Amino acid sequence: MTDTTASARRQFELEYSRMMTSYLESGGELPLHQAYELGRRALNDGRTLLDIPRLHSEVLCNVLLKVPKERHEKSTLDAATFLVEFLSPFEMTFRSFLGTVASLKTEIVERQNAEAALEQSEKYYKSLIENALDVVTILDGSGTIVYSSPSGERVLGYSSLEIVGRNVFELVHPDDVGTILDIFSSAKVIPHSTARAEFRFRHRGGEWLNMESIGRNLLDDPSVRGIIVNSRDITARKNLEQIRRKYEFIANASRDLMSMVNTKYEFEAVNEAWCTAFSSAREDILGKRIDRVILEKDFMNLMSRHLERSLTGAEVKDECWLDFPGIGKRYLEIDCYPYFNELAKVTHAIAILRDATGRKKAEDDIRESQRQRAEVITRYARLIQQAQEDERRRISRELHDEIGQRLTALNLRLDSFDESLSSSQKISVRKLRSVKKEVSNLFREIRRISHNLRPSALDHFGLATALRYLCKEFEKINSITVEFHTNIPAGGRYNPDVEIALYRVAQEALSNCVRHANVKEAGLKIMEEEGNLRLTISDSGAGFDPWELRNRAEADKHFGLMNMRERIELSGGTFNIDSHKGKGTTISASVPVVKTDEN
Repeated sequence: MTDTTASARRQFELEYSRMMTSYLESGGELPLHQAYELGRRALNDGRTLLDIPRLHSEVLCNVLLKVPKERHEKSTLDAATFLVEFLSPFEMTFRSFLGTVASLKTEIVERQNAEAALEQSEKYYKSLIENALDVVTILDGSGTIVYSSPSGERVLGYSSLEIVGRNVFELVHPDDVGTILDIFSSAKVIPHSTARAEFRFRHRGGEWLNMESIGRNLLDDPSVRGIIVNSRDITARKNLEQIRRKYEFIANASRDLMSMVNTKYEFEAVNEAWCTAFSSAREDILGKRIDRVILEKDFMNLMSRHLERSLTGAEVKDECWLDFPGIGKRYLEIDCYPYFNELAKVTHAIAILRDATGRKKAEDDIRESQRQRAEVITRYARLIQQAQEDERRRISRELHDEIGQRLTALNLRLDSFDESLSSSQKISVRKLRSVKKEVSNLFREIRRISHNLRPSALDHFGLATALRYLCKEFEKINSITVEFHTNIPAGGRYNPDVEIALYRVAQEALSNCVRHANVKEAGLKIMEEEGNLRLTISDSGAGFDPWELRNRAEADKHFGLMNMRERIELSGGTFNIDSHKGKGTTISASVPVVKTDEN
C-alpha cells in the first residue's frame, strides 16, 4: 500500500468517526447528510465496503464507552441509521447495476432469439427458392446472369454452372429480344422499379418455352446489387389459350346458338350467334341469370327444365318452335349437356340450339307431299277396287243371267228329250243323263263362281247375312265347321266399300284355313263395338311366323294377307295378324262404322 493511499484511508476513517460521533451525540439532519456525501465520495474514490463494518464497530464501541448504559440501545439504533445513510449511494449504484445486468441479459436473449429467427428465416427462404416452381435469377446491369435458383435446371434445363455468367439476351428468341431489351433498359435506370414481360426462352434441349417474368431493380441495394427476376413457364397456358381461341373462333363462326351456364343458372359463355338471336351484346349477357336474358316465358321455362336436368348429369334433346327477339320464330333442335370438372363433378351445363327451320319446313313439305300422294294412291286404289268389283258384278250377272239361263234352258230340253226316248234306247238314255248331270254340275259351279265374284246376298241383305251365308257355303263345300257370331241385326247396312272390304277379308281368311291351316274347325265373328266394325277369323291350325312377311319371297307366298291389309287400310281401318307356328292364326280387322240408310 502506498503512503498516499494509507493517508487517504486514515483521513476517511477520521471523517467517518467524527461524523458518526457527532450524530450520536447531537443527532439532526446535517450529520446524516454529511454521511450520505461521505458515502458518495467513497463510492467515487472506489473505496471498498469490506472495511466499513469494522470501522463502524470501532467508532460505536468508543461512543458506547462514553455514554451511560441506558443509552446504549438508542445509540446503537442511531448508529445503524447513520450507516444506512452512508451506504445509500452504494445501494443506488448497485440497483442500477442490477438493472443494467437485467437489461443486458434481456438484450442478449433477444439477440439470441433474433439470430435464431434469422437463421430459421434464411433456411426457410433458401428452401423456398430451392424448391420453388418459379425460376429466380439475378442479373447485373448488363443482363449477365449472376445467380440462378436450383429450379432453373428443372424448368430451363440449365444447371447453375451452365447458365451463370451467360448474358440472358443470348437465350431470348430473336423476335422477342428487342422488346425485352427496351423493357430492361427502362427498368435499369429507375431504382426499385418493377417490370413485367412475356417472351420466348430457349430451353437447353433447343425448344422454345413461353416465359412470364417479373423483375425488380435492386442495383443500388448493397445486399443484392442486381435485378431480381422471377420467371415461370407458361407454355402450357399459352397452348391452352391458343386452343381456347380456336374453339372460340369455331363457336363464333358456327350458326348454332351456344352457351354455358353455371349451377346458379348464370351465363358464363355465349357465342356470337347467341348474342344475335337475343339482340344483346356479350357483356350484357355474361353473369346474368337465364330469366334476365330469355324473356319469353315458355322458352325460359323450357330451357330451365332442360338445364336443370343437365346440371344433374343428364343429356337432354328436344325440338320445338321458339320465338327470338333478333331472328324471329324458328324451329330449333335443343341439345343440353353436363360439363364435368376434373373431379367428375357437374359444374356447368352446355346448351346448343340449332336452327332446323329449313329442315322442318322441308320435312313438312315432304309429309304433305306424301300425304297428297297417299291420298291419290288411295283414291286410285279405291277406284281400281271399285272397278274390279264392278267388273265382277258385271261378269257375275252375265254368268247368272246369260250363261245360267242358257244352261237352264239346255237342261229343260234334255229333260224333254229324255222323256221322248223309248225303252229300246236305254243306252242313249244313260248317256243323256250323264250329260244332264254334267250340265247341272256346271250350273252349280257357275253359280259358285258368280257368288264369289259378287255375293248377291251382300248387295241385298247386308254384311252380317252375307257372312253367315259365306260360312254355310264353306261348310258345305269344304267339310269344315265355321262357328259364326255377330251382334249386328239382320238387314243392318254400312258403307258398301267397308262391307265389301270386310267380306273379302273373311272370304280370303276362310280360304286360307282350308288351303294352309289344315283344320276342321274355324271361327268367324263380326261385331259392332265402340263405333267400329270388328271382324275376327281364327283357327287352331298350323300357323306361321308373321315376321317372315318382311322377306319379299315369303310375302309373295302370302299375297292374300297383303291384299287383306291393303283393303282394310284403304277403308281407314287397322289390320292385325297374330300367328305362331303350330298354335294357329287369328286375323282381326277394325274399321270405323259408317252406316247407310239402305235396307
